[in-house]
Amino acid sequence: MGSAVAEALLGFTAIGIVDDDSSEADVYKYQIEDSGLTPVLFGSGFASLDDLIGKVTSARVGAVVCDHRLRVRDYAPFNGAEAVASLFDRGIPAVLISRYTRIDVDKDIRPYRRKIPVLLSKDEVDSESLVVALAKCKSELDGAVPTSRRPRRTLVRIDEVSQDLAVAFVPAWNPNEAIRFPRLIIPDRYQSTLKSDDRFFASVNVDAEKADDLFFDNFEPAPTVTSEDDIFS
Repeated sequence: MGSAVAEALLGFTAIGIVDDDSSEADVYKYQIEDSGLTPVLFGSGFASLDDLIGKVTSARVGAVVCDHRLRVRDYAPFNGAEAVASLFDRGIPAVLISRYTRIDVDKDIRPYRRKIPVLLSKDEVDSESLVVALAKCKSELDGAVPTSRRPRRTLVRIDEVSQDLAVAFVPAWNPNEAIRFPRLIIPDRYQSTLKSDDRFFASVNVDAEKADDLFFDNFEPAPTVTSEDDIFS
């Protein structure tokens, strides 16, 4: 993808790189340069989310490429999902990247997934995919939210509950595939009684293609049903 095409898609040329691993940051740097864009590395890390926002804003970058695991080398006191969600709140496009996508989604990305337009696994990243992903982020922030990212009110059935995680089924998305997410997504007022077979209505992007892309919000108890057929009808 040439520089003219990349700039036309994005409307800017400077891309920030947030990664605690300098070797990985250099890979993104070369990929961004390969697209004819200008990489801006944040090698010194951040003291807080406010520090991140301040440095990104001061650097005048149009968007950010962000690794998820930022705490490993004391690069930041937050993870990439939190960073991307904070940038989203301020209208700054940001792509989240993880080498451990499924593990990270289940553990700590899901609470922020609503504000993460694009999540890429490390093996999906190249110069073209980065530009396309950043363009998708910018487009969503501009108000063009794809169907796969639009929440709908739907049934969520809790299958298992542990100290940290809940396992659930979303029949409107796929009645046969279980989804794991941190139980803290469910409001505090339901935590003390949360158990297997609880039913909720929640806002979920049921048109998502992959489990990694699902987000959950606005949980409310669903009416009691009398049979399994009622749940999946």
